Amino acid sequence: MSNWQVFFSNYGSIIAGFFAAAGVVVGIISSVASSQMAEKSKTDLTRAVQVIERLETVIGDQWDALDTEQVETLRKAIVAMPFKGLVHVMYLNSLGKSFAQSIATAFRAAQWEVKYSTGGGFEVGVEYGRGAKSPEIMKALSSVINPGLLVGRGTDEPPADFFFVGVGSKPPKR
Repeated sequence: MSNWQVFFSNYGSIIAGFFAAAGVVVGIISSVASSQMAEKSKTDLTRAVQVIERLETVIGDQWDALDTEQVETLRKAIVAMPFKGLVHVMYLNSLGKSFAQSIATAFRAAQWEVKYSTGGGFEVGVEYGRGAKSPEIMKALSSVINPGLLVGRGTDEPPADFFFVGVGSKPPKR
């Protein structure tokens, strides 16, 4: 008998048992790892859904531009205000750009000086303001925008002839 044959006849069952035990350990480790990966994947998926829901709230839905009739209604409400001035119409992101543009169009049609650009820091809804006269801006805007979406900023400040309208994110439909 060769040395290898003698070795395996004496230790073969021990070696086979070792490999069988190692296989069981690898199987257990693999099972635990798979379970942990599945749990981690579930946790990651839940977190991703939460992030998307928060982004939907922050970013919002697409604002629809005012139609021609609404622009005319807003223009008439602006003309009815007892003053004129400069208004800076801004939008937070591309989802509110055409809506803000239609608001700016109504102010221009009412013979106001209008600046139009992107802006930052706006929250959910349409912000307006600065100065004690700005509630008149709110009244005009509420002729075409749900008053619940209008948010005044700096309305208790001294009267000024410079105002702003900022289109923030549109609340998602729930």
